[in-house]
Order: sequence, then C-alpha cells, then structure tokens
Amino acid sequence: YRRGDARAPDLELVEAVAAAGSPPLEALVALGEAAFAWRRSALEDARALATRAEGIWRRVGQHEGAWLCLALAIACGRPTREEELAELAAQLASCDDDVIVAQAAHLAAQVPSPHRDRLRALARERAERIPAALHEACKEVLSISDILKSCRPNSA
Repeated sequence: YRRGDARAPDLELVEAVAAAGSPPLEALVALGEAAFAWRRSALEDARALATRAEGIWRRVGQHEGAWLCLALAIACGRPTREEELAELAAQLASCDDDVIVAQAAHLAAQVPSPHRDRLRALARERAERIPAALHEACKEVLSISDILKSCRPNSA
C-alpha cells in the first residue's frame, strides 16, 4: 500500500491474522486492507474492514487507531450523525499525533456536514506541522502531500 499499489484487499489475510489471535495485528492488517479497498473504490469492503479495525482498536484502548478507522469508514459511506462528527473532531483536536489527526480529519471531511470546514482546517493545520521530508510517505491511509494538495483554496 505504501508504494502506491492498487491491488484488491486480501480478505483471506485478514481472517488468517484474526485466527492467529493478536487483536492489534488484526486491526493493523484490517486497516491496511481497508485502505487498499478504499484506493480501488471498493467502498463496501473498505467500510467493513475499517469498521472491523475500529472495533478492535476500541477494545484494546488504542483511541488514535480507532479514530482513523472511523474516519475512513465515514469517508466510505458509513452512516454517521452530526453529533458523532462533532465528537470525532473534538477528539482529534485533543490528539498529539499530527499524522493520525491530519489523515482522520481529512477523511471525515469528505462527507458534507456542518463540521466539514472545521475538519478540513484541522487536517491542514496538523499536516502543515509535519516536516516536509515526511510529506510523501504514506504511513496509514494518506500521505501528508495528498492532504495538503486537497487543502489548497482552489481544491474541492
């Protein structure tokens, strides 16, 4: 995924990792495969995998991972309430991990809502804090470069 490959998600891999019994590893693999599905516009698979990873991250108390997965699921069409988006924006604003915040805020801002401008501004603000040398790397779902390009005033 980090190389930019656009392959189909490997659902068998997710199940094999789940059978191994390591929830954090299962969540990481499910998120990675959700990102593959999202990149290929296989939104149903992406949403299901991101939701699966979110649930695991919540169970093991890894909030930042859960927020990123929730945002990806939302960007893939997961129904959400405005209150949930407001809560997500507040949680992200209090998070110290600029890379996670930039990605999650950018993804959550993909859906029309009264919180869209707040989320876009948060994504841009956090992305701008990240050293330029790290902008091209795609750590989880998006590169910082991709986020900054879409935050330009002329971008939709």
